[in-house]
Amino acid sequence: MISKTALARVIALTLTLLLLLPPITAGALTQDDFLSAVEAAFAARDAQGNAIVSGADIAPGSLDANGRLVVDAAAISLPANILRGTLTLKDLTFTGPLSLENGRYALQNVQVQAADGAGITFTVTEGADASLTLNGDSAVTGGSAGIRVTVTSNTSLTIHTGKTSTVVGGERGIFVDYSGIGSVRLRTNGTVEGANAILVKIRPGSLGDAEITVCADSRVMGDIAASHEGEGGIFIEIGESAAAIGTDVGLGAVHYGTGDIALMIGEGSAVSGMGAGIGIEHQGAGDVYVSTGAASTVTGIGGPGMFAGLPADAALSLYLDGEITGGTAGEPGATPAMVIGVIAPDDAYTLADLLAWAKASGIAPEEGKAVLEAWQGKELLFRYPAGE
Repeated sequence: MISKTALARVIALTLTLLLLLPPITAGALTQDDFLSAVEAAFAARDAQGNAIVSGADIAPGSLDANGRLVVDAAAISLPANILRGTLTLKDLTFTGPLSLENGRYALQNVQVQAADGAGITFTVTEGADASLTLNGDSAVTGGSAGIRVTVTSNTSLTIHTGKTSTVVGGERGIFVDYSGIGSVRLRTNGTVEGANAILVKIRPGSLGDAEITVCADSRVMGDIAASHEGEGGIFIEIGESAAAIGTDVGLGAVHYGTGDIALMIGEGSAVSGMGAGIGIEHQGAGDVYVSTGAASTVTGIGGPGMFAGLPADAALSLYLDGEITGGTAGEPGATPAMVIGVIAPDDAYTLADLLAWAKASGIAPEEGKAVLEAWQGKELLFRYPAGE
């Protein structure tokens, strides 16, 4: 039987050892402890390959006021995810950037704060598909970019941000740099901010479509732009009652390869740019389609509401039910609503040639789609709606 004196000594020694341990702050976790939790989640994944790392499971009762467990580390790099199943991170706050590699990820009520570089860097080098989903009150902030994704494999990519999520970057909100064979689908349903809020670049030799969807009632602060140098289309859709406010061009698409461009603006939505509201340039092979819904507005603050440059053999289809306005800063309407340019090798392209092309494209003045205001070189300047 242990004596009272011996027991007191054991208790005193235990208390001394506890005092020597690093303090555990409620709602805080070290990098090593977090990575250990990730490894444990990988080991316990279900039959479909799904795994969950939840702050509430790691440290019950230690969540902060926002329901998150803080991971206090300068930077976190997760081990490469398997190529099936989804790794879900839930109820966590990262005080530094987060790096992901391959596979599928879902963030539920997760906050990432990076003063420099990208908040989340997602690198894809293999696998049939890859995805990143932000759900709940997830918020990602980066000094240069909120989310940066680089794909160098034949992998289809999907990015989805939820209705109450926020992605903010100093230069780019969401940036996708794609080289490979597969589609890029980006769907935002919350708030995205950055000088280039959404930017998708499809590199030469790539095969597949680039699709950007801004869902109804969403808000994008900064340019929305896509460029394609391979084979595939560019499709950008702005949902009903959404807002896109560009620092240069509100909505832009540039194609150097083979494929169509389609821009669709939903009913009641507003698209504006400090330069042009919509900017389109097709230097490859393909047609262009633009539609605007009822009660929608497209505004160029310092230029035309819409500019489109495309080959002479391309078809331009316009279905315009909303308002398109061009202007210089402080003087709305001072420049044409639409400037349509024909990219042709012959610098002596005549007005008759332009009008013939316009008629073939369905925008000839006599069809009531737009009023020819003037022409400059190889550009037709239209004012829309007719009669205004």
